[in-house]
Amino acid sequence: MAEQQKPDLAGDLLRIHRVVTRGLKVSLEHGKTYLETGLPDAPDQEGFYNYVKALATVLHSHHSGEDVIAFPLVRVKIPTAPVDHLCADHEKMKVHLDEIERLMADSNPSLSPLVEQLEKLNEIWGAHIHLEETVLSVQNIRHMFQSYEEVDLTKQFVQHSMQLVGDLDSLVIPFILYNLTPEDRAIYSQNLPPVVTQQLVPTAWKPRWSSMQPFLLN
Repeated sequence: MAEQQKPDLAGDLLRIHRVVTRGLKVSLEHGKTYLETGLPDAPDQEGFYNYVKALATVLHSHHSGEDVIAFPLVRVKIPTAPVDHLCADHEKMKVHLDEIERLMADSNPSLSPLVEQLEKLNEIWGAHIHLEETVLSVQNIRHMFQSYEEVDLTKQFVQHSMQLVGDLDSLVIPFILYNLTPEDRAIYSQNLPPVVTQQLVPTAWKPRWSSMQPFLLN
């Protein structure tokens, strides 16, 4: 029997941060290139817009999970933690995420304002995750929670995110998995039902997310 993975809430949060960090980097690099050279042909254009749409959805659901599930507990466990600062950052980023989602709702999104919003989002992101990863470090999480609580919180995060993602799950889950290295992907996959990673992502959902492949890791 395979050894059960130990709970690693801090590691899971780090992995999502890596997904978003790479997602922002790739979106900005390609967006700026397209501003100079023009948008690519239809398949890659669709893939780029799907990629940005998935990025915005992941970041929105991740912040919501922290605001609703993690931060109220941190306030109790570590009263001096800068939770108000982190929540304020979320509100600032939400302004740009809402604008990105508004732009992406158009059948022919305008590229220049999209890149502008991605840049503004990226300006906040780096300092925000540095502070957050200090507050939600492995040491602090081990101090705050028992192993069974980490397991429960991880499940809550996944369930909360999937509720917000809705029918974009066929874009969002592949986006998360393939913005991770194979090692991180294998670890993160253990949080998902086997039917998702073994059947839905590689087969049933593939037609929906395959356009993003030029922007994803192998």
